Amino acid sequence: MINQFSKIVSSCLVLAVLLTSCGSDKKADEIAAQMVEHKDDIQTFRCETTLAVDGKSTQFIIDYDRTTKDMRLTQLNIENEQLNLIRIDDQDYVSAGKDGQFQKVDRQTVGVIDYQYLMGMLVPEVYKSNENTDVIKFTGFDKQIFESVKAAYNLSFVGYSEEDYTMDIAVKPDESGNYMESCDIHIVANQNEEISEVTITSKISQINSIEPIEVPDDSDLHTHTNDANETAVEEGDESEGEQNHDVDDSDEAANGGQINFYWAA
Repeated sequence: MINQFSKIVSSCLVLAVLLTSCGSDKKADEIAAQMVEHKDDIQTFRCETTLAVDGKSTQFIIDYDRTTKDMRLTQLNIENEQLNLIRIDDQDYVSAGKDGQFQKVDRQTVGVIDYQYLMGMLVPEVYKSNENTDVIKFTGFDKQIFESVKAAYNLSFVGYSEEDYTMDIAVKPDESGNYMESCDIHIVANQNEEISEVTITSKISQINSIEPIEVPDDSDLHTHTNDANETAVEEGDESEGEQNHDVDDSDEAANGGQINFYWAA
């Protein structure tokens, strides 16, 4: 019995050693560079995101095909209403609720989180560190990272200067180290003690393995235009229905700084 107990203890100790030694053998800038190197490998992926601006949040799941630009989007907006959009061959279909019938509509102005924009946050020289790590982190302000966050999540900041921003970013790679698995972003804009905050959490999955994006079986073949912009997820006034990644936030807002995001309808 004593020998058996000793074997169990020894096994536990070995397991503990194995568990504690399974950390990354790379530094943060090396991990960032590895993910950037493999960014073009990704053709399709799922992105699950919660985005909040000053406490007002929206949640969405996007399946995206970078080669065809087809997408499948499900969103819970600020009022917790579910909106659905499928885009195939530049044609949009929208529905409301879990069981709502899809309608064929004119192309909508919706945001698209492209993996390439997320990779823009990984500037290897910014993540310099002398220690090995599993999660790469950054605190402070870097213009390239900031612009990439705005582009990825379709945010605009109006009336702030660069000195007003503080960012906390944590990016975790997947097991292979080649792709992003998750990222957490916290941006504080402090102007004359007036503070606004943006919090974003994204998870990437189903890399190159999303379910096929297909025309809904129950879709109405007639095109609906009257209420299309009220049904789908609004993003702005872009005529081509794409994101505006060139927002000029240098102008002063009428009542101080403002943060806008174009996901909630």
